[in-house]
Amino acid sequence: MKINWFLLLFFCSVNCDSVLAQSTDSLPKVLVVNGYDPSSTGFRKNKKELLSDVADSLRYYLMEIIERENAGKVSLAEQRVVPLGDSTDWLDNLLQQKQTDFVIVILNVEAEFVKTDVEVERQDDGSKKRTARYDLCSTINYLLAGKKDAYSERKEIVCEFFTERTVMSGLLAAGPDLVGKSKWVFRSVRKNAVAYVDYIRSALQ
Repeated sequence: MKINWFLLLFFCSVNCDSVLAQSTDSLPKVLVVNGYDPSSTGFRKNKKELLSDVADSLRYYLMEIIERENAGKVSLAEQRVVPLGDSTDWLDNLLQQKQTDFVIVILNVEAEFVKTDVEVERQDDGSKKRTARYDLCSTINYLLAGKKDAYSERKEIVCEFFTERTVMSGLLAAGPDLVGKSKWVFRSVRKNAVAYVDYIRSALQ
Protein backbone atom coordinates (compact mmCIF):
# COMPACT_ATOMS: atom_id res chain seq x y z
CA MET A 1 0.00 0.00 0.00
CA LYS A 2 2.85 2.40 0.84
CA ILE A 3 4.42 1.76 -2.57
CA ASN A 4 1.12 2.54 -4.31
CA TRP A 5 0.79 5.84 -2.44
CA PHE A 6 4.38 6.71 -3.33
CA LEU A 7 3.77 6.02 -7.02
CA LEU A 8 0.56 8.06 -6.95
CA LEU A 9 2.33 11.05 -5.42
CA PHE A 10 5.21 10.70 -7.88
CA PHE A 11 2.97 10.68 -10.96
CA CYS A 12 0.90 13.56 -9.56
CA SER A 13 4.05 15.61 -9.05
CA VAL A 14 5.30 14.90 -12.57
CA ASN A 15 1.94 15.73 -14.16
CA CYS A 16 1.50 18.93 -12.14
CA ASP A 17 4.98 20.14 -13.11
CA SER A 18 4.25 19.32 -16.75
CA VAL A 19 0.97 21.26 -16.72
CA LEU A 20 2.65 24.23 -15.04
CA ALA A 21 5.45 24.25 -17.61
CA GLN A 22 2.97 24.09 -20.48
CA SER A 23 0.87 26.94 -19.08
CA THR A 24 3.97 29.10 -18.55
CA ASP A 25 5.29 28.42 -22.05
CA SER A 26 1.98 29.47 -23.56
CA LEU A 27 2.15 32.94 -22.01
CA PRO A 28 3.17 35.86 -24.25
CA LYS A 29 6.64 37.33 -23.82
CA VAL A 30 6.58 40.96 -22.72
CA LEU A 31 9.55 43.34 -22.68
CA VAL A 32 9.26 46.45 -20.47
CA VAL A 33 11.36 49.45 -21.52
CA ASN A 34 11.93 52.78 -19.81
CA GLY A 35 11.79 55.51 -22.44
CA TYR A 36 11.45 58.45 -20.03
CA ASP A 37 14.33 60.86 -19.50
CA PRO A 38 13.57 63.46 -16.78
CA SER A 39 16.85 65.28 -17.43
CA SER A 40 15.22 66.94 -20.43
CA THR A 41 12.52 68.53 -18.25
CA GLY A 42 12.61 71.87 -16.47
CA PHE A 43 12.05 70.37 -13.02
CA ARG A 44 14.39 70.97 -10.09
CA LYS A 45 17.18 68.45 -9.56
CA ASN A 46 15.55 66.63 -6.63
CA LYS A 47 12.29 66.22 -8.55
CA LYS A 48 14.17 64.93 -11.60
CA GLU A 49 15.87 62.36 -9.39
CA LEU A 50 12.55 61.32 -7.87
CA LEU A 51 10.88 60.87 -11.26
CA SER A 52 13.90 58.94 -12.54
CA ASP A 53 13.61 56.53 -9.59
CA VAL A 54 9.85 56.31 -10.09
CA ALA A 55 10.21 55.39 -13.78
CA ASP A 56 12.80 52.76 -12.91
CA SER A 57 10.57 51.25 -10.20
CA LEU A 58 7.61 51.31 -12.56
CA ARG A 59 9.31 48.66 -14.71
CA TYR A 60 9.36 46.28 -11.76
CA TYR A 61 5.77 47.11 -10.80
CA LEU A 62 4.62 46.18 -14.31
CA MET A 63 6.60 42.94 -14.25
CA GLU A 64 5.24 41.97 -10.83
CA ILE A 65 1.61 42.69 -11.73
CA ILE A 66 1.66 41.04 -15.17
CA GLU A 67 3.29 37.87 -13.86
CA ARG A 68 1.14 37.74 -10.74
CA GLU A 69 -1.96 37.81 -12.93
CA ASN A 70 -0.44 35.17 -15.21
CA ALA A 71 -0.80 37.54 -18.18
CA GLY A 72 2.71 37.17 -19.56
CA LYS A 73 6.39 36.36 -19.02
CA VAL A 74 8.17 39.66 -18.47
CA SER A 75 11.76 40.73 -19.07
CA LEU A 76 13.19 44.18 -18.35
CA ALA A 77 15.40 46.26 -20.61
CA GLU A 78 18.22 47.48 -18.38
CA GLN A 79 19.09 50.50 -20.52
CA ARG A 80 16.85 53.46 -21.19
CA VAL A 81 15.63 53.64 -24.78
CA VAL A 82 14.93 57.04 -26.31
CA PRO A 83 11.87 56.93 -28.63
CA LEU A 84 12.70 58.21 -32.11
CA GLY A 85 9.89 60.62 -32.92
CA ASP A 86 7.00 59.20 -34.92
CA SER A 87 9.07 56.35 -36.35
CA THR A 88 8.21 52.85 -35.15
CA ASP A 89 11.30 51.18 -36.63
CA TRP A 90 13.03 51.08 -33.25
CA LEU A 91 10.04 49.21 -31.79
CA ASP A 92 10.08 46.69 -34.63
CA ASN A 93 13.80 46.19 -34.02
CA LEU A 94 13.19 45.56 -30.32
CA LEU A 95 10.50 43.00 -31.08
CA GLN A 96 12.84 41.16 -33.42
CA GLN A 97 16.08 41.46 -31.44
CA LYS A 98 14.54 40.40 -28.12
CA GLN A 99 12.21 37.88 -29.79
CA THR A 100 9.33 39.09 -27.68
CA ASP A 101 5.61 39.27 -28.42
CA PHE A 102 5.00 42.70 -26.88
CA VAL A 103 6.97 45.75 -25.81
CA ILE A 104 5.68 48.14 -23.15
CA VAL A 105 7.42 51.52 -23.26
CA ILE A 106 7.18 54.04 -20.43
CA LEU A 107 7.02 57.30 -22.39
CA ASN A 108 6.38 59.91 -19.71
CA VAL A 109 5.94 60.07 -15.94
CA GLU A 110 4.31 62.90 -14.01
CA ALA A 111 3.37 63.20 -10.36
CA GLU A 112 1.83 66.24 -8.71
CA PHE A 113 -0.49 67.51 -6.03
CA VAL A 114 -3.63 68.96 -7.58
CA LYS A 115 -5.86 71.40 -5.70
CA THR A 116 -9.39 70.11 -6.18
CA ASP A 117 -11.50 72.35 -3.97
CA VAL A 118 -11.46 75.31 -1.60
CA GLU A 119 -14.12 75.29 1.11
CA VAL A 120 -15.06 78.59 2.76
CA GLU A 121 -16.58 78.62 6.26
CA ARG A 122 -17.74 81.73 8.11
CA GLN A 123 -16.54 81.79 11.71
CA ASP A 124 -18.40 83.12 14.76
CA ASP A 125 -16.37 86.33 14.68
CA GLY A 126 -17.38 86.96 11.07
CA SER A 127 -14.06 85.96 9.56
CA LYS A 128 -13.76 83.34 6.83
CA LYS A 129 -11.83 80.10 7.06
CA ARG A 130 -10.66 78.68 3.76
CA THR A 131 -9.60 75.05 3.44
CA ALA A 132 -7.90 73.77 0.29
CA ARG A 133 -8.00 70.07 -0.59
CA TYR A 134 -5.35 68.30 -2.61
CA ASP A 135 -5.25 65.06 -4.58
CA LEU A 136 -2.04 63.21 -5.34
CA CYS A 137 -2.07 62.36 -9.05
CA SER A 138 0.20 60.16 -11.13
CA THR A 139 -0.03 60.52 -14.90
CA ILE A 140 1.89 58.05 -17.03
CA ASN A 141 2.06 57.67 -20.80
CA TYR A 142 2.51 54.07 -21.95
CA LEU A 143 3.04 52.59 -25.39
CA LEU A 144 2.18 48.97 -26.14
CA ALA A 145 3.73 47.53 -29.28
CA GLY A 146 2.96 44.12 -30.73
CA LYS A 147 3.66 42.28 -33.92
CA LYS A 148 1.86 43.04 -37.19
CA ASP A 149 2.23 46.82 -36.68
CA ALA A 150 -0.03 46.89 -33.62
CA TYR A 151 0.68 50.01 -31.53
CA SER A 152 -1.41 51.47 -28.74
CA GLU A 153 -0.57 54.56 -26.68
CA ARG A 154 -2.42 55.36 -23.47
CA LYS A 155 -2.31 58.06 -20.81
CA GLU A 156 -3.21 56.51 -17.45
CA ILE A 157 -4.24 58.91 -14.67
CA VAL A 158 -4.71 57.92 -11.04
CA CYS A 159 -5.78 60.54 -8.48
CA GLU A 160 -6.60 60.12 -4.81
CA PHE A 161 -7.34 62.55 -2.00
CA PHE A 162 -4.19 63.25 0.00
CA THR A 163 -4.58 66.17 2.39
CA GLU A 164 -6.20 69.51 3.14
CA ARG A 165 -4.67 72.78 4.29
CA THR A 166 -5.94 76.02 5.71
CA VAL A 167 -5.55 79.05 3.44
CA MET A 168 -4.53 82.14 5.39
CA SER A 169 -5.52 85.71 4.56
CA GLY A 170 -7.25 84.79 1.31
CA LEU A 171 -4.03 83.53 -0.25
CA LEU A 172 -3.88 80.20 -2.02
CA ALA A 173 -2.00 77.58 -0.02
CA ALA A 174 0.93 75.82 -1.60
CA GLY A 175 0.54 72.08 -2.04
CA PRO A 176 2.63 69.51 -0.18
CA ASP A 177 6.25 68.96 -1.14
CA LEU A 178 6.28 66.14 -3.70
CA VAL A 179 9.81 64.94 -2.94
CA GLY A 180 9.12 64.92 0.78
CA LYS A 181 6.09 62.69 0.16
CA SER A 182 7.92 60.30 -2.17
CA LYS A 183 6.62 57.21 -0.36
CA TRP A 184 3.09 58.07 -1.42
CA VAL A 185 4.24 58.97 -4.93
CA PHE A 186 5.57 55.43 -5.41
CA ARG A 187 2.29 54.02 -4.08
CA SER A 188 0.32 56.11 -6.55
CA VAL A 189 2.52 55.00 -9.44
CA ARG A 190 2.07 51.35 -8.48
CA LYS A 191 -1.71 51.83 -8.55
CA ASN A 192 -1.25 53.44 -11.96
CA ALA A 193 0.55 50.31 -13.15
CA VAL A 194 -2.29 48.13 -11.84
CA ALA A 195 -4.82 50.22 -13.78
CA TYR A 196 -2.75 50.01 -16.97
CA VAL A 197 -2.25 46.25 -16.80
CA ASP A 198 -5.98 45.86 -16.28
CA TYR A 199 -6.52 47.93 -19.44
CA ILE A 200 -4.12 45.91 -21.64
CA ARG A 201 -4.84 42.45 -20.24
CA SER A 202 -7.12 41.46 -23.13
CA ALA A 203 -4.57 42.70 -25.69
CA LEU A 204 -1.90 40.43 -24.20
CA GLN A 205 -4.00 37.32 -24.73
